Amino acid sequence: MARYSLWVAALGLVCLIAVVTSDNNPQTESDASICAQFLDGGSTMSIARVFDMIEIKLKSYVPDMGTEMMRDFMKYADNDRDDHLNQSECQNLINYLKNRTPARRRK
Repeated sequence: MARYSLWVAALGLVCLIAVVTSDNNPQTESDASICAQFLDGGSTMSIARVFDMIEIKLKSYVPDMGTEMMRDFMKYADNDRDDHLNQSECQNLINYLKNRTPARRRK
């Protein structure tokens, strides 16, 4: 009986160690997969879709999103000035947003 108790205690300790050392951060989506979800017709993204992407996926990085801020983001990201973002421009915008300010924690 004592041997059984030791095995249960050892197993409980192993489980406790596994829980404490486990990664508590949820898996985040890659920038490329975020962009792919919002591309219009597979290759570019309109300004409206960029706005939707930021509102849905990146709201914690841009809590006070507005029209003027959107124009600034498009000026930064839209390298070819066609008012659409391609995959690489979209990824550059996401990197810019993530690095410009820390994300606001959700309560």
